Amino acid sequence: MNRTLRHVLLFVLVGLSGSAMAQEILGTVLEGKEPLINASVRVMQGGILRAGTVTDYDGKYSAKPLDPGLYDVTVSYTGKRTQTITGVVVAPGQKTGQNFTLSGEGTNLKEVKIIAYKKPLIDPYKNNVILTAAEIKTKPTTSTTDLVALSPGIYQSKRGADVSSDGGRTSGNVYIIDGVQVQGSAGVNMAQGSTAQLEVIASGIPANYGDVSGAVINITSTGVSPKLGGSVRAQTSLDGYNNNLLSLSVGGPIIRKHPKDSTKPKEGLMGFSLSADYYNDHNRNPTYNNEYVAKGDVLANLQKNPLKIVSDNSGQPVYNYASNYVTLDQLTRVKQPPHNVTRELRFNGKLDYKLSDNMYLAAGGNFGYTKADQYSRSRNLFAPEATPIRHDYNGRGYIHFRQKFGKQGGGTDTSKHNIISNAYYDVQVDYQNTSFIVEDEKFKKDIFNYGYIGKFTKGFKDFYSPNTLDSVTGRQATTLFVTAPTGISFTRSELNPVMANYTSQYYRSLNDNLPFTINQLQSKNALANGDEPSATYGLFTSPGSTQTYYQHQNSNQYALTVSAGFDLKAAGITHNIEFGLYYQQRIIKYFVAQENLGGTQSLWQQMRQLVSSVDNGNLKLDKTNPITRVNGVNYTYNPSNNTYLDPSGNVANILP
Repeated sequence: MNRTLRHVLLFVLVGLSGSAMAQEILGTVLEGKEPLINASVRVMQGGILRAGTVTDYDGKYSAKPLDPGLYDVTVSYTGKRTQTITGVVVAPGQKTGQNFTLSGEGTNLKEVKIIAYKKPLIDPYKNNVILTAAEIKTKPTTSTTDLVALSPGIYQSKRGADVSSDGGRTSGNVYIIDGVQVQGSAGVNMAQGSTAQLEVIASGIPANYGDVSGAVINITSTGVSPKLGGSVRAQTSLDGYNNNLLSLSVGGPIIRKHPKDSTKPKEGLMGFSLSADYYNDHNRNPTYNNEYVAKGDVLANLQKNPLKIVSDNSGQPVYNYASNYVTLDQLTRVKQPPHNVTRELRFNGKLDYKLSDNMYLAAGGNFGYTKADQYSRSRNLFAPEATPIRHDYNGRGYIHFRQKFGKQGGGTDTSKHNIISNAYYDVQVDYQNTSFIVEDEKFKKDIFNYGYIGKFTKGFKDFYSPNTLDSVTGRQATTLFVTAPTGISFTRSELNPVMANYTSQYYRSLNDNLPFTINQLQSKNALANGDEPSATYGLFTSPGSTQTYYQHQNSNQYALTVSAGFDLKAAGITHNIEFGLYYQQRIIKYFVAQENLGGTQSLWQQMRQLVSSVDNGNLKLDKTNPITRVNGVNYTYNPSNNTYLDPSGNVANILP
């Protein structure tokens, strides 16, 4: 035995590179005030036996390891009435105390006394906040962060926002769903009825969670149920905000077996639970006062004629934004501002399989997709069409295997004291993907359509000088004197029609007096490709403004958790020894293509500056390689032998 213990301790020391904590239900079984020895304790979840043990000489028992969740604990003893307590809450990394007092006098011993679990007001085993499924159901929110904000020491700036713990950063929090560590807070909202419990640890964080600067939020999804059942929920708002919800949940056993004792019910071997939500909200976060928007006819006129042309003191035209002249009576208030729609899908699933009395296999995961308008009050007044769309995708899944050692089901003889008991090991692998895209829904990845309003063509005219001696060829001819610009013409595109209206309206006012440079038309509040109009009063996005960038981030996370533990009894004292290893690999990819950085700082402006043009002086008349044109045919002069080459490269004879 000593040799065995040495090997066990060596294994513990090797495994201390990680840390793990097993959950357990423990307590005392009494008859009156006397302990009951060898009372059978069975822990069930969804009709599946999760743990079994018997009480010791002091009437004490310990059932472990258990996954977080809700359990039914049954205690039986010969000559006593069996007692079951349902819905016992087991929190992640925590012990749950549950005592029993059995009696049999004057009762029908075949009956089972069933008692609903009551969460104690003061729990000696817990120093955190736990919300059970029944408590979550009574809360006026379906957002996980809103539920977390109900805990002491947690701050939330507004509904639906991320939370901070004791003044820390929101990024310092760690969310864990069914043992899977979440990247940030993406996808932590669960489908209706799929959360068995939510635990918030804001202080006194156990060491096994590592270096956490905020709070630890443990979310346990609903386990399987002993009977097949489900629910459907449809909800719509009657307050004018047009928020809608459709929810579906179903669960129950898949495989059950008959016990050896035909009087007992079938025991579950495999079960499942599924939950799904679909949201279609047109104002998910309404303000106290209804939102201001421009009236329909007013906005249509601003989009058609975005410039207001007035004259200065000298009679010269001044091109102002027409939105600067909007008055309060041209605005209206609405409950559902345009481009403020959120569509969201949430899906959660779990499968439990009891391979044998000592081996369990579980798999589960969740998927979420949100398509939301990135609503902004500054955009919505005059440029609701400039609202970008954000797509959020998140999915995670895991496979969990557990093996225990020793007989389960409460058949052990406590007269035989084992030094090592409750031995087990866990292996879990999980994967999750989180990504988001922010885009213009029409243009998506085509960044060169962002801010494109049309084609600008620079016109040129050649001027010739007759009877001039060419200095290279020595010929008397009509020579090209200069190529002069005649102005920039504009051919509009309908990709961004309202933005194109700025420039079209400007050109209509010119009476064919075309501008000669891009800067000239920009100075009149007309737009070139890539430009965005300045904000109205410096506060509100002007009519025709568009989404100016495409953004994409994708993150993949792979993780492996291995943990083990056992109880070591020495000198009458039971020592709980647990150890484990956690490995995580995360790959994050991100890019953003920005079409406009504000005003005229755009991708198009950069391209214009890189292209040779008369404007920047890089294009000049080449006088060292003259081309002679005779009867419409261009001939190249070769100064080495004083000959001319035709377009085919052959020597040509040209009249002197």
